Parts: sequence; structure tokens; C-alpha cells
Amino acid sequence: MKLLRVILLLFIVLSCKNEPKPAISFYYWKTRYALTTQESKLLTALKVQHLYIRYFDVGLSPQTGLPIPVSPILFVEKPTLQITPVVYIQNKVLLNKNVNVSLLAQQIHSFINQINKRAGVSVKSIQLDCDWTENTKVHFFKLIEQLQHFSKTKITSTVRLHQVKYPEKMGVPPVAEATLMYYNMGVLSIKNTNSIYDKDIANKYVNRLHSYPKNLNVALPIYSWVIQFRNGKIISLTSKISEKKIANNKNYSKKKEHFYSVLNSHYLEGVFYKKGDLIKIETISEENLLEMAKILSNHLQTKPKEVVFYDLDEQNINTYEKEVFTKVVHQF
Repeated sequence: MKLLRVILLLFIVLSCKNEPKPAISFYYWKTRYALTTQESKLLTALKVQHLYIRYFDVGLSPQTGLPIPVSPILFVEKPTLQITPVVYIQNKVLLNKNVNVSLLAQQIHSFINQINKRAGVSVKSIQLDCDWTENTKVHFFKLIEQLQHFSKTKITSTVRLHQVKYPEKMGVPPVAEATLMYYNMGVLSIKNTNSIYDKDIANKYVNRLHSYPKNLNVALPIYSWVIQFRNGKIISLTSKISEKKIANNKNYSKKKEHFYSVLNSHYLEGVFYKKGDLIKIETISEENLLEMAKILSNHLQTKPKEVVFYDLDEQNINTYEKEVFTKVVHQF
């Protein structure tokens, strides 16, 4: 009997070791699809086979109040990887009780097809991204079902931590699988906190992950941004500016970790910084990413099929060694 238990334990250990790790994927969140040399090299080095590409947002026309596509993507080059179009639905679109959800699904389907045709690509799935609320969940879930009906394509959705923690109130999207957006947890603040990732906030939600009734993939942040304060109030939020660029600029003086004061009025990346302004840089370190992955691995009901990094951009990926992405997926 003792020998049998040892053999069984050994079998379990070996099975776990042989279980494949999640695939590495990325979100591509620009209005023009044209990979830089560094972006292409990273995808090749990591053997990435799948990209989630933001196709357009759905907002409301200021003139008519009707849903319209916002900032659609232009394919400068044809993707060579499998792609999933991502459509971000602004919550205000679904707040309108008179919105024709079936017509909206048809329009989204038609516009995706137009983009695919111009780019010469075909897709096997579509992802809808929406920070739906208790007041918009009915319209959003119906939109998923209607888009599935018209497209005959696999539909997935994103979910946020608060939607996972309160499924009874927030509902569960009618999809086979969803992607947990494990970032943007806190609020923008002049305090010494990080709104992109806050372990204390995350710990208030992750205990519900094991009981969520959907298989979840995971999206992790690799972006940073600069928050500009004037007289204690937020003036601007700018992404794609590294802390190294600020630290090496004579117009800034470091006050403490991730905080700088503006010494001279000037423009940077099209934003005006006035003498006396305070800027705060929020970023995600390699240690943060590994910690996030380990926490999720301990709480998810099943291992994710994919870990999707947000987002593929030369400025973002230059912050990390390429081995970091492999280290992260090996936490699962």
C-alpha cells in the first residue's frame, strides 16, 4: 500500500511537470498595425503565435447619439500570426435603454469584416472588451450572444476583478472563456501608490477566482505612465514615457522614488510641463510581474491557456529582458 502511494505521488508530480505552460501572447493597442524590428524580434524569440489586436472602440456620436466606431485600426502590413480582433465597448453605449443591441452586433460584425477584407486576414475569434456594470450587463451579454449569432465565430470577453468578485450582482458573460485584466486596480493619486498594480487591493479580490464559473486566461501589464500634478491636481496622464527618459532630462529633479519636480517649463511628447509641477511615474517591475503570476497561479481554478501581456510596444518591451516573459508563464 505504501509503495502504491509513492508511485501515485510520483505520477502526479511527473504529470504536473509535463503539463504545458500557458502560451505567451500580447495585446496590440495602436491605431496602425506596423511592427517595429524590435517588436518582431521579440515575437520570434518568444515563439508567439497569437496576437489580440484592438480593431476599434464603439462610442456614441455627439451629433446623433448613436453608436459609432472610434479610431479604427489601419493595417500597414499584413499580420503573419493568428489574430483576434478586440472591440472595446464604451459603457455609455450600453447605458442607453433604447439601444438596438441586435443592430449593434450586426454593425460590429460588418465593420470587422470590412477591416479583415482590406487587410487580407481571416479570424477564428473575436473579443469584446467592456467594463460593464450592474446596469449594463444585460445589454452587454445580449451583445455577445447576438455577435455570436451573426459572426458564427467564437466570442470571448474580458473581465475585471470586481466583476469576478461579485458574479451574483455583476453577472457572468455567456462565453466559453474570458480574459482577466489583472491591472488598473487602484485610483490615480499623488500618494505613494501604484494604480496599475496594488497587491493589497488585488488580495481583496483573488480569493473568488477559484469559484468563478468560467475558464480564465490572464492579461498582465507591461506599460507605464506619467501622471502630471499641478497644485495637487492631476493635469495629464501620458503613456509611453520611460522613467529613464525623465531621469536623464535636465528639466527634472528627482524628489523620491518615481517622483520628480519640474525645474523648467517645457514640452515633452506634446505635453506642456510647467515649472513647479510634480510628476509621478507608475511602472511595473519584473518582480511585480512574477509576484502577480504567482498569486494568480495559487488562486485560479484552472491553469490559463494564455498569458497576454498588455501591450506590445517598443517602449514597453525595452523595459524588460525577453527572458522575463518566459519566467512569468513558468509561474503557472
